[in-house]
Amino acid sequence: MTPGRSLLLLGLLALPMKGQCQVVIVHLSPQDSVAIISTGPAQVPHQPLGLLVQFYPYSGLGDTLRLRHLAFGLWQQLRSHIDSAGTPWVVLQATDQTPGPHTGVWQVHNVGFVIQKHDDGRWYQLHDTIPFEHSQ
Repeated sequence: MTPGRSLLLLGLLALPMKGQCQVVIVHLSPQDSVAIISTGPAQVPHQPLGLLVQFYPYSGLGDTLRLRHLAFGLWQQLRSHIDSAGTPWVVLQATDQTPGPHTGVWQVHNVGFVIQKHDDGRWYQLHDTIPFEHSQ
């Protein structure tokens, strides 16, 4: 990843989701890209603040194995930024909502992958016992 893109992604991770309107295309491989369409804080009752990264996969949401593969590729691109932000958990959320702007009413579907940092310093998908970076 180029230094400019790295700084842009870090800036995206720091901005609140509601004010975020800039889309960043992340090339995961020659065949796969995703668009990061929003980032921001994620709140769960009785839990520390986490991070939500919403991405558009340029395909449907029906193939969850492919979505997991894309989420893992995105994770590899963002991991160092997430580690430096100090957040204890992240939701990588695939959505069928195309990048904005939007007007009117529309139906949106999402598929989320929750990744948590454990006491051993490694990241795990929710309820997994294998570190996320080794589960592919």
